[in-house]
Amino acid sequence: MEFLSDTDYCDQDFKNVSLKQSILTQTDFQNCNFDRCDFSQTELTECRFDNCTFNSCDLSLIKPNKSYFRDSVFLTCKLIGVNWIDSAEPFSADFRDCIISLSSFCGLSSKKGVFCGMNLKKRKLINCVAHEVDFSECNLTDSDCTGTDFLNSTFSQTNLTRADFSNAKNYLIDFKDNVLTKAKFSLPEAIRLLDTLNIILVE
Repeated sequence: MEFLSDTDYCDQDFKNVSLKQSILTQTDFQNCNFDRCDFSQTELTECRFDNCTFNSCDLSLIKPNKSYFRDSVFLTCKLIGVNWIDSAEPFSADFRDCIISLSSFCGLSSKKGVFCGMNLKKRKLINCVAHEVDFSECNLTDSDCTGTDFLNSTFSQTNLTRADFSNAKNYLIDFKDNVLTKAKFSLPEAIRLLDTLNIILVE
C-alpha cells in the first residue's frame, strides 16, 4: 500500500510497507502499528503520530519537519542520522533496543529560532546504540537510559537530574558542565565520570 498525504489513519496495522525516499505531508496516524516498515530518507512534514508503535522499522535519515510524535514507541528500529530538533513539541517518544546513532536532539530550533536542546523528561532510551548522539542542552530529568551505549555522544549543559544510567556504557559526562543531581550510575562504568576531573587514580 501507499500512504497518502492529508489523510487520517486510525487503529490500523501496517506491515512491510515501504515509504523510502518519499514525501508525506499533514498525515495523521492514531493508534497505529508499523511492523518492518521502511521510512528511511522520508520527509515527514507536519505529520502526527499519536500512540503509535514502530517495530523493526527503518527510519534512518527521516526529516521530521514539524511532525508530532506523541506517546509513541520505537522497538528494535534503526533511526540513524535523525535531527529530532526539527520535530514538533511536545515530543514524547520512547526507544527500546534501537540504533539511534549520529542523531541529534539539539540544534537550531525552527520554532524558536535559537540553539537549544529538546525536552526529553521521563523519556526512555533503553538498551540502545547511541553513538555520536548530541544531547547538548537537553532536559533528561527522570529519563531511563539503562543499558544504552553512548560512545562519543555529547552531553553539554544537559540536565540529567535523577536520570538512570544503570548498566549504560561508554558515556563521558563532565560534572562541571552538566546537572547530575541524584543521577544513577553503576560500577565499574561509573569510574568514567572521573575522566573529566584531570586526576590520577592509583590502585
